[in-house]
Amino acid sequence: MHEQASLAVLAGTLMVVAGVVLISWKPETVALNYRWWHVLYSLAAGFLAGVAFPLRRYGLTITNAPVFFSFIVAVVSLFGSLPYIFWHRSEQGLVWSRRAFAYFFASGFFEGMGALLTLVALTTARVVIVSPIVATTPLFSLVISLIFLRGKESITSRTILGTLAVVAGTIAIALGR
Repeated sequence: MHEQASLAVLAGTLMVVAGVVLISWKPETVALNYRWWHVLYSLAAGFLAGVAFPLRRYGLTITNAPVFFSFIVAVVSLFGSLPYIFWHRSEQGLVWSRRAFAYFFASGFFEGMGALLTLVALTTARVVIVSPIVATTPLFSLVISLIFLRGKESITSRTILGTLAVVAGTIAIALGR
């Protein structure tokens, strides 16, 4: 795709990744039912997102229609989740909660708008710029969690350092383009 990443963009990307690690790493927390291979879910998600960004950008160079493309992404995501439903069978089956519906609906709206805006950004900017900036998601998740989930999230010096690294990395990416 003839894109190049400057040293500032590469350094900024590494700072964003380091910041995200610092924000999300909690060695003192012991997860119940944790298995070492559970980290493969997150690594696979990161890998798949890393593959998806260039594919999206390439598709948008062929047809610059981010709204239509976001519709295609949503439909394919729906069908892509079906194997999980069949793979993850439990004795209860799927459990639907009416109380949670509004939260999942709002979450889906924000997720869809985020995907659409990512596609719009990819129509005007390079993948090596858009992808790391979109990767600041954990920073915003942390801030929103602190507002709405008081008592379940806490700010530590590691969180502050990670946040500063994400912000500095994003600035380096923006200036290094």
